[in-house]
Amino acid sequence: MFQQNLLSDLGSTDDLLIALTNSISVDENLTDTEMLSLAYSLRGLNRNSLNFLTAPVAGLGREGSQSVVYLDTARAAPMWGYLKNDTLDEHLTEFGPDLLPEVPY
Repeated sequence: MFQQNLLSDLGSTDDLLIALTNSISVDENLTDTEMLSLAYSLRGLNRNSLNFLTAPVAGLGREGSQSVVYLDTARAAPMWGYLKNDTLDEHLTEFGPDLLPEVPY
């Protein structure tokens, strides 16, 4: 995404969102305009300052015929709070098992 300027060029960002929306599900209340605005707001993001985490997982299971992942809501609550307050980077050590290894460029 960084090498192709997908977040700094509005047309490329729109193309990226179209590709992503074919592969992901989001809340039905999130509009295309809001997604585009969110993606465009990331245009100044520096890849060297990114950390990747998974949401804390309690286990796997099935809901009817669907395979599901159950979130560990107790472990996830602080993570969501830190995200909301933009302080997650200050608390990364609390989520050691959920940190992903550095992603190659």
